[in-house]
Amino acid sequence: MWLGLVAIVSESYAEALEYSEQASAVAVAPIERNGALAFKGIALVLMRRLEEGLLLLKQQSDRLNADGVLSISNLTDRSG
Repeated sequence: MWLGLVAIVSESYAEALEYSEQASAVAVAPIERNGALAFKGIALVLMRRLEEGLLLLKQQSDRLNADGVLSISNLTDRSG
């Protein structure tokens, strides 16, 4: 999961997308899967795949809020 964040910070968005997909596929804990999906959405947006990325971030935010995981939902909150 964290390799996705490192790739985003390094502006290697395609790598971030790949790492995020790999991380979400093998995630054991919910926080690992949630983080990987958030980083995937961010990578998609930064790759200018806005519709796809924003939809994923919205879905993630809704899921996290419904589950009461408010601290992580801040990563995906687009309200400002």
